[in-house]
Amino acid sequence: MLNFKQMIGLTLAVTLATTYPIVLPHAIAAQDETQAQAAQPQRQTAEMTALSEQPITSGAVLKQVLWKGVRNGQEVTVNGNIIVVDLKNPNVKLDVMTGVNNQFTKKQTVEGMAKETGAVAGTNGDFYVVQAEGAPIGPEINDGTMMSSPSMIQGMYAFGITKDRQPVIDSYSFSGTVKADNGRDFPLTGINKTYYWLENGQHSHVDSLYIYTHAWGQIDRANDGATTPTEVLVKNGVIQQIAYKSVIQSLPPENGYILRAAGKGADFVKNNLKVGEKLQINYHLVSMVTKKDIDPNQFVMMIGGHTILVDQGKAAAFSRSVSSLAGYRSRTGIGYSKDGRYAYIMTVDNSGDSKGMSLKEFQDFMVMAGVWKGINLDGGGSTQMVARPLGDFNVKLADQTEYATARKVVNGLGVYSTAPKGQVKGLIVQGESMLFINESTAYNLKAYDQYFNPVRTDQGDVRWSLSKPIGSMNGNLFTAAKAGSAVLTAAMGQAKEQRELLVVGKDQIARLGFDVPNSLLAAGGEYPLKVTAETVDGRKRTVPSQLVDWELIGFQGTVKNGSLTVSQVNKDTATGQILATYDGFSAIMSLPQGIDKTWADFDAISYPVTFEQYPGEVQGTARLVTGLPGAKNDNDQALYIEYDFRKGSGTKAAYASFGDNGVPVEGRPIMLKASILGDNSLNWIRAEVTDRNGQVKRIDLTQHLDWYGWKEVSVDLSSYHLDYPIAVKRLYVVSPEQGQDEREAIGAIAIDNVRFQYLNEVSPKPNVKVQMAVGRNRISVDGKEQSLDQAPVVVKGTTMIPIRFFVNAMGGDVRWDAKEKKATVLMNNRLVQLWINQAEVNVDGQRIKTEVSPLIMNLRTMLPLRLISESLGWKVNWDPSTKSITLE
Repeated sequence: MLNFKQMIGLTLAVTLATTYPIVLPHAIAAQDETQAQAAQPQRQTAEMTALSEQPITSGAVLKQVLWKGVRNGQEVTVNGNIIVVDLKNPNVKLDVMTGVNNQFTKKQTVEGMAKETGAVAGTNGDFYVVQAEGAPIGPEINDGTMMSSPSMIQGMYAFGITKDRQPVIDSYSFSGTVKADNGRDFPLTGINKTYYWLENGQHSHVDSLYIYTHAWGQIDRANDGATTPTEVLVKNGVIQQIAYKSVIQSLPPENGYILRAAGKGADFVKNNLKVGEKLQINYHLVSMVTKKDIDPNQFVMMIGGHTILVDQGKAAAFSRSVSSLAGYRSRTGIGYSKDGRYAYIMTVDNSGDSKGMSLKEFQDFMVMAGVWKGINLDGGGSTQMVARPLGDFNVKLADQTEYATARKVVNGLGVYSTAPKGQVKGLIVQGESMLFINESTAYNLKAYDQYFNPVRTDQGDVRWSLSKPIGSMNGNLFTAAKAGSAVLTAAMGQAKEQRELLVVGKDQIARLGFDVPNSLLAAGGEYPLKVTAETVDGRKRTVPSQLVDWELIGFQGTVKNGSLTVSQVNKDTATGQILATYDGFSAIMSLPQGIDKTWADFDAISYPVTFEQYPGEVQGTARLVTGLPGAKNDNDQALYIEYDFRKGSGTKAAYASFGDNGVPVEGRPIMLKASILGDNSLNWIRAEVTDRNGQVKRIDLTQHLDWYGWKEVSVDLSSYHLDYPIAVKRLYVVSPEQGQDEREAIGAIAIDNVRFQYLNEVSPKPNVKVQMAVGRNRISVDGKEQSLDQAPVVVKGTTMIPIRFFVNAMGGDVRWDAKEKKATVLMNNRLVQLWINQAEVNVDGQRIKTEVSPLIMNLRTMLPLRLISESLGWKVNWDPSTKSITLE
């Protein structure tokens, strides 16, 4: 990672302060054998599988793949996205997208840039410095116009396409001159560049001349205080205004530019330039590899990147230090095929089950995708890819962003369709293919032409029909009436498209389960309720809350819009249950009763709060304050932590400390809750506790502080293996070294209402012992005998027992549905549901098969003993000599 004495360590989404220098790391020689060996991927441990492939437009397709690799002996999977562009296809082209209105300093998401410029696909582009104005580090050529020159940094590569549609990857420097009317000239340092510090320690704008064109969208031009600007306004090649040791308070004009000078450059302006005289500008690129001069006019587009990754179809030695790009992150890259025909734009995801990649793994990924030569683009939180789905008019995110949001970036790489309008080639039906009884959904029809570009459709021209009467169609609105499958057909003119529909009933459900986080039951609590159905053929979908019958056991509350609000918990309830039933098939969720105890609301505390930092260069404060936005009242105090991580290196932290021994926490809590006032910094918030052995444990309240305003967080403490009792020593903000360039370096957060949650201690129910025997019409419950009107029997080698007697004896509940011939057993927080004469039963929402179907004897429901005992957790002893059974 970078600190202020390293380079914009690239993601150059670095969050360093403008008052501290941004320094470039030392380059690594390409022939460094140790680095070259380290860069080689372990291909024998990785494989890539195609998941889907869909045309974007004529000459461009989106491929989505799954990469499997091994890390520390464990298999990991990563989702990859590859846009393949045929550079020989005249109907498609690549170009650079820039900020808002094609200007630097006005960052925008990739989706925003694509929609603004009409791109049909795209990805993020060059590295940049977050705290600066917002310009790329490398060169940029857009539509044949040079918008940004390369920075004076070794080992940085760029991707370009020449006017004859040949892809080029090279490392460039910049050379230019400014020539006055009197014939004297001065070196031109660059075009539209922000400030930075060179690897030799010199500031980028010392003794310099820079051009700022209409592509620079703000008045401030690299004024970080390290140099004093002198500016010259030029229109149509003629000097209009000179501001010596000052700035011109206007944007660069469309028909000219502003020349920014400093040091010796300012002396040149003072001694040689006059208003009304002409000024000549000449510049070119220089290949750092061949040392040859390169005319930028030979390119139609160019975008900067970081290190070279692939060369001649193999992993290349890194062309500069990649320490700031370490770890398993989202990645973005660009490359081309051996014959130069295809460009490959690619991203990999670090989100959810997709575990991101190291740079070495990304090299392997690019080689496996067919890249002959390729480079790294900005990654991590900047990684984002968009593509236009077939038949759609707008692009959508095609990847999963690292922080679940799309970051605004300085530029991107866009894919553009130049195809003419063609004949309709196909239709696509949009809408759910798996529905539930009584659910309604609208279907939409999309169309595309022979060039895979979208064609507008009029719903009035679409004819909808169903192959079977499993529901009704009203225009494009389908309402499911009963379980079953049918084919939905949409026709428009001579074209038609079909979609198979499945309406799920209980017979199609293999599993019904709750998909919610662990929680404790407490009055006043709110809990999300999400129930997912999985069909026998493996399809999954959340059941709409309004189609679920909800039953609350052991407490009172209301369910609305998929959320449960608890109003009261019964006094003798140790664990409440929520029973969710869809079409007669049920699932159960247990919520142990919890008790909240406030550890600190910071309105009245008896211990001191002091500020500590790591490392020593970190600055900040920790104190109690009132008047924060969103507070309950003006006198409500909260813990306020300010931090400044601009200085120092490595992991950085700002602590609110509660003394050497900390503040004790009562008992054995299982949940930690707190309200946090966020600053959207993406930093981590932690609690540091010590256990009874003095061991320090760090509890993550959040690893991505990605919100503004107050938000309550909950932490399950079971995964931290705490040895109670514990004490809280510190609450703090931390920016780990890895990914530090993604986070804000300066900010403030507040913490309030810190609570620990405990299990309510309810006396356990005593064990019950039940004894019976096959063929005997008597049952013993804890030594007390009762009569049975139906004795246990053996059917096809399986012992069957009258379920109601035994469940009632052990404190459970049996419910009978005569219409469905269904029995539901609830006991010990478990669920068993069965249907007479059906060889499948529902155990805790899971459909399983039985050797012998439940049956009715003497008006009593008989169940297999083994099934019910295993499902409900009973201990069973069988005495074959007496055919007696003991249940506990």
